[in-house]
Amino acid sequence: MAKPAIKVYVQHHGNMMCDYRWLLVNAEWLVSKSNPNPPSTWGPCPTHTVVVDHPDGRLLFDTTCPRDWQQRWTNAAALNWFPYEDVTPEQYFEERLKQLKLDPSDFKYVALSHLHLDHAGNLKTFRNTDIKILVHQKEYQGAISIPGEV
Repeated sequence: MAKPAIKVYVQHHGNMMCDYRWLLVNAEWLVSKSNPNPPSTWGPCPTHTVVVDHPDGRLLFDTTCPRDWQQRWTNAAALNWFPYEDVTPEQYFEERLKQLKLDPSDFKYVALSHLHLDHAGNLKTFRNTDIKILVHQKEYQGAISIPGEV
């Protein structure tokens, strides 16, 4: 008997924009005594989710940036440093689910790499489901210790 197939869908959700020095460590890009004004590169930072159809249950890895990012990223610096403006309507999270003919209740697990808004921004989508959320305990403890809504 053949094993049930495992299918993986990598979904692109547009791009945040940022200075690449936030993401990629290159000694030539860092401010130092010998290089007090290094060049910076402003560009796109792709955002993704991964849907895994597995015989034991469907898993979603990360939940990407939320459509209402400008209201939820209340820190003006974050709005300026990581604007999520390079995204089309069909690339938003809920639209990508529809394209795969999926509903939040179709998932058994959500695994989060970490709890930054560009990775966990749509977690509220699963609020009224029986989904199991997988996140490292230290990451979770750190997030709930921050004042405000998680």
